[in-house]
Amino acid sequence: MMRALDGAAALSILAACPDSGSGMGPHTTTTTTEASTTTTEASTTGGEAEALTVHGVIKGRELTEPVKVVVLWWVETEEGDGLYKFGDGAVDGMDFSLTLPAPLPAGATLGGELGVGLVALVPATLELPDGLVMDDIEEQLVGAAGEELLVWRTAGPMTLIGPDWVEAFPPGYSCSDCVQAMDVGSFDSFDSLAVGPCDDLTLYVPFDAVAPFCEWS
Repeated sequence: MMRALDGAAALSILAACPDSGSGMGPHTTTTTTEASTTTTEASTTGGEAEALTVHGVIKGRELTEPVKVVVLWWVETEEGDGLYKFGDGAVDGMDFSLTLPAPLPAGATLGGELGVGLVALVPATLELPDGLVMDDIEEQLVGAAGEELLVWRTAGPMTLIGPDWVEAFPPGYSCSDCVQAMDVGSFDSFDSLAVGPCDDLTLYVPFDAVAPFCEWS
């Protein structure tokens, strides 16, 4: 899949994540939308985290169809890396808003402790229930964020092994800004100093053509 949806690779080293056995290829292998209605996990990550409200603007091409906002979280499945939809929002002209309930479902996390979410635009008519999404979701995206992602951490010590920037984020939801890597060949990271409030996130239409990507994987 295109770079913005290929983020699980950077976190595939997390010790608590299952080994897919197939590596982190460029494509996502997940269940279909219909199946996700029956596999959405009821368990949550726990903690006393607060809901998160996100506001922002849409830039790029003019919207030619009604759209809505969703949040797609990178996950690991038995079949490989995938995406889990949790979070809905609305669009008003070129502005958008969404509120994420807390806590984040365990099924939307990596190892039950960490979540990294992409805010995206999809057609308003697309039925996308919470849960694992179909592997052709890329073709349905109208727009998405580029360098600004949502981060979730559970309360308590982290048992996962991952990038250094993970430890800098507080429990609960946070907004993050991309920090460009100084060394060639290194991954970008996320700035914990840029944590919330989420009042100026930008979605790009079309995101694969105009978004400033964060190469975190």
